[in-house]
Parts: sequence; C-alpha cells; structure tokens
Amino acid sequence: MSCLEALILPVKPYTINVSTWFVMAMKKKALVGKVSSYILPGAIILLLVVGTTLSVMQSQQEQVNRTRAATSNDCTVTNAQLAISTIEGTLFDSINTYRVQEGRTPLVWSNELNKAASWMSNDMLTHTNLSHIDSLGRDTTTRLKDCDVNQYATFAENIDSGTTDPQSILASWQHANSQNENLLNPSFKYAAVSLATDSTPNNTFWVATFGTVPISPTPSPTATPSATVVPTTVLPSLQPTSLPTVQPTAIPTVGPTTLPTKPFTPTNTPTPTQMPTPTIDPSFVKNPDDTQLFLTVKMEGIGTDGNRSPKHLSRKMQVTLFDVKNKPVVTGTGFIRYIDGMFRGIIHLGQVPNGTYYLKIMSEGTLTTSVLPIFQSIRNDRLNIIPPVVLHQGDITADNALTLEDFNIALVCFQDRKCDEAELLDFNDDEKTDITDYNLLLQSFWKYEGD
Repeated sequence: MSCLEALILPVKPYTINVSTWFVMAMKKKALVGKVSSYILPGAIILLLVVGTTLSVMQSQQEQVNRTRAATSNDCTVTNAQLAISTIEGTLFDSINTYRVQEGRTPLVWSNELNKAASWMSNDMLTHTNLSHIDSLGRDTTTRLKDCDVNQYATFAENIDSGTTDPQSILASWQHANSQNENLLNPSFKYAAVSLATDSTPNNTFWVATFGTVPISPTPSPTATPSATVVPTTVLPSLQPTSLPTVQPTAIPTVGPTTLPTKPFTPTNTPTPTQMPTPTIDPSFVKNPDDTQLFLTVKMEGIGTDGNRSPKHLSRKMQVTLFDVKNKPVVTGTGFIRYIDGMFRGIIHLGQVPNGTYYLKIMSEGTLTTSVLPIFQSIRNDRLNIIPPVVLHQGDITADNALTLEDFNIALVCFQDRKCDEAELLDFNDDEKTDITDYNLLLQSFWKYEGD
C-alpha cells in the first residue's frame, strides 16, 4: 500500500437507528422538564419572598416615621431655637427692604411660621440634607399643616445652606425664579426666618416661610365695651363731618360729643418709663463714606407700657439732618428692629460732613419728632448714638398734624372696622382695631402737630 493510499483510508460512516435517536431525545426532554419543574416554582417563590420583604420593610419605615412624628408632635422646637438671632433679624429686614424697593408691602413676623421654619432648619441640620422633604417624608404643605399653620390660606417656603451671611442668602434667592417669586409675592403678608448651624464650617441651613392673610373664622358676637373703659366718653355713633381745615388751638368738636380738652387723664395712660441705654448694633462697620446713626425709638402703645409682642418686628424710619441755619442737609431711611420694648437699628446717610446738626425722626402714620437735646455732633468716623425719641401715632393724612380730618377717618374705622386704614389705626400693633387704639389716638391729640 502506498503512502498516498495510507492517507486516504476509508472512514466508516456513523449510523444510528431512528428509533434509538427518538428514545434518547425523549429522555433528554424528560430530564429538562424535570429540572424546569423545580426551577420555575423556586423562582416564583423567591420573587414572592423578596417582594414581601420589601413591603414589610417599607411598612416598618412608614410606621417608624409615624411614630417619630407622633412622639415629636410634628414640630417640637425649643425656646432657644425659636429665639430670633441678630443674623435672622437681618435677613428678615433685608427681605422687607427688598419688597419695599420693589413696591411690595413689608412682611409681618409670624410666630406660627417661625415654629415651622425652626423645626425644618434644625431637621435639615440634624440629617445634613437640603430638601423640602423632611426626615419624616413630609412635603412642605403637609409639614406646615402639621405645624399648625393651616390657618393661612396659602403658604410657601424658601431653603438654602452653606453660609451664615444673610445678604448672600438673599442674593441666592433673588436669582432663583421660584424663591424670588416668594420674596415678592404681594399676597404674602406674614413670614419668618430660621437659621440652624453648628460648629462645622459651612454646615448651615436656612428656612424662610411665607403666608397669606389668615383665614378669618366666623365672627362671634362681642360684648359692647363698658363705658368705664373709655376715659371720658364712649365711641361716638355719628357720621363723620366735613369741615374746613381747622387750626387746632383746642381739640375740635364732633356733633354733641367733644374730644377731650386739657386736662385729659385717660384711665390707661401709660406710666412714663426711663429710656434704657442703647446697645451698640454689632453690624456697624466704620466707613468714611457712610455716616451712620444708631436710633432708639419708642412707639406709643408698644413695649413695656402696652403690647409687648407686636406683629411688626421692624419699622421703617426716616431721619432728616438740618444744619444750624435750619437748612435740610440729608434725609435717610431704613428699617430698625423691635428689641426689648424699643425699635433699634442703624440708619445709613451716605457722605455727610462732620459737624453739628439737629435731627427730626418720623415713621408711617406718626408725627415728626425732634431729637433732644437739639444739637448733636455727627461724625463719619464713628457710630453716632442718637438719644431715644418717642413717636406719636395717628397722622392718617400724612400732613404732620393731628386734625379733625384724622379723627373723622379714624372714627369710621372704629365704628365698622372695615376701612382701608384699619391697619394704620392699629397703634399697639396687635392686629385689632379696638378701644385701646381709640384711647391711644385721643392721647396723641395732646401733640397736635409734629416738630
């Protein structure tokens, strides 16, 4: 046999009987079916176990959240957390300044909204999580309702973190559309600001809550005030009169009822209190291009002699400097804050030459009042501490005088309590226009006109 022939040896073909192949295939199928009969039910059981476990875990987490919410009363905060810090007050005042610049009315501080804001800022600090969804899984609306602020028709919330500088926070909100809309929303009347921070650098969390006018409950009948509450007369029931301008040498007369004439001693005349020594505002920074005045202002009916918890914690003040020749030099305006019964804060005047001036101060609805002693040494290299002044309220017509016109406008408000000037007549700032405000107005008539 040659080599070539050795390489081409015939190969015996592999043959299988058809019946044998069929038997083998059926055995293989039976084996696969037997294995499948175990795998498929096992997979289904595994999925059911996993799903049940997840469901139980979710239910347990929800139960934990409900338990935490119940044990914390939803919005439990300490008195220290509710206290308004200087930084928080600065941001609140800055928001109001921004609103006034944009033609909006200033916001009123709300203790209810402050409670909700304080809880949320501390919750974010505790969990280091900047989110409108709190650690209990509640969104803003749910949380604010849980925090008992559902008396407001609508409300909103701004949050931020990373700095304790209020101006940086305000600038951040101003450049974010939704936050800026909350800042300038004309329907919002109430607000509060809270800052939570610890010793960790930049670990700071801010919350600002806003609310509209509270939903008014159904009014209940009120008893007619006793005649003994009014110093010398009950509220007149006359329609306002229309008289020419009166130069008040004596208090004008309305119909058969005469406004009090000297001596006038109402039963609730506040006892004069000694003006406290002003505390220097820590925000003062020397600037030769900015003359700064530190004001201490007492508003009649607010503070130790009246309402100790006013709703407006900041007031816009106007200060005018006059030189010794009685020529106005500069007028400055700014917001000062309510602290310990007085309104205190810094007014910036810009560049003013060092010298001797006399000052006049006023606020919305008040008479202009001169600072005593008349002449003050004003310098731009120091914070100028201005002696405390008392502002008399009731100048509704803004003519720097208390006249019959002011009294007639006020009389209508006191009778029906639905007039446009009702808030301006709330002299003690307790959100009620009542007999106390009426007595304060009568007391202001002693002043007659501003300085």
